[in-house]
Amino acid sequence: MDALWECLSPPLLPAVAAGVKEFGFAKMTPVQAACIPRMLSYQDVAAEAVTGSGVAQTQQKSVVTVTRRWRKRV
Repeated sequence: MDALWECLSPPLLPAVAAGVKEFGFAKMTPVQAACIPRMLSYQDVAAEAVTGSGVAQTQQKSVVTVTRRWRKRV
């Protein structure tokens, strides 16, 4: 799977996207590509994956983006 961070819809916040680029993550892992778009759309997600597959990063990127968007609406 060649899921690029720039192709996410809805997109990550600019600060989060800049961090992803700075750390050199060019493509999402399969679990990230499957979960992040749903999480950014405020959908519940359950995933199981092996260590090193990007699950923790998936949660962190999505939670930061969703939380900041939510706070702007309040």
